[in-house]
Amino acid sequence: MENIKNIYEISGFGKNTSYEKGCQKMLQAGFEWIEKNKKKKTKLKGHSYKHIYGIFELDTKEARELSKVIVKAEPECTGAMHQAVMQHLFFIAKEGLEKWKEEVTKPKKKKQEDEK
Repeated sequence: MENIKNIYEISGFGKNTSYEKGCQKMLQAGFEWIEKNKKKKTKLKGHSYKHIYGIFELDTKEARELSKVIVKAEPECTGAMHQAVMQHLFFIAKEGLEKWKEEVTKPKKKKQEDEK
């Protein structure tokens, strides 16, 4: 199984923080679940709320199973950690690992404020 830890910093708090290390453990555990369940017609559906970060509703049985896996990997995760990791995992499940790697390693475009 491929190790996808540390390809991308999820939290933005620094790679060596316990917060980020927790996100990475969750990401790896979730990726392994996705890989193990690839042949099933896994339906990962969930939703969040506009202007609210840290509440991610799980709309399918498979999404709830995946959530249990990542929370088990980091039992003291915050709602924000959960939402961020789940969104990355949903993308991986839908678009594939290579597309995710491509997206998260793209150079970031500078915002207009940064250019002034």
